[in-house]
Amino acid sequence: MVGQPVRQETGADGLALVPGETIRLFTAIDLPEEAKRAVSRLCRGVPGVRWVNPDQLHLTLRFIGEVDRRLFERIKVNLADIVSPPVTLTLQSVGSFPVSGPPRVLWVGIERTEALVSLHTQVEQVMVASGCDAETRRFSPHITLARLKDIPRSLVVPYLAEHASFIEGPVEVREFLLYSSLLSRQGSRHTVEASYPLAAVEAP
Repeated sequence: MVGQPVRQETGADGLALVPGETIRLFTAIDLPEEAKRAVSRLCRGVPGVRWVNPDQLHLTLRFIGEVDRRLFERIKVNLADIVSPPVTLTLQSVGSFPVSGPPRVLWVGIERTEALVSLHTQVEQVMVASGCDAETRRFSPHITLARLKDIPRSLVVPYLAEHASFIEGPVEVREFLLYSSLLSRQGSRHTVEASYPLAAVEAP
């Protein structure tokens, strides 16, 4: 269960934890506004699904899950050690998870570039070094558009066909973020806990 976060007494940005509570974390790349507007136009056309709020459209680099205060602070500090140039994203096509049977997620895909995979690998290394379990799933870069429950695939097939040729980009991003996520009946509320620059690496 997600612990109720409270503001730090110092007035710093982000959330502090009362001892014994936990916080739900993930790392992500936010889309530039132009790309976000393009993707948000995909968030319609299938009845009965729960579309993602356009403000929450993002590429998850690593879902971390529930952690205590000590691990939260360790992750927050250690992520600053990552050195990566800006990442260029090309968004293309749409799809669903799983690929057969009733779909549970609609997504827009992102090209697997060397820079993006390298950034993801560094984030994963930091997670393991910080004390998190290793991620066993293959990195499949995508942006979640909608979550589905009890929606037959027959209602989704026309949507997938209509947007099969979607493409946006390339767009450059110059930071990645550490988010906390607070779950409620109204949906999840995301808060930026820290941001990390992606800057050109100077030659020695």
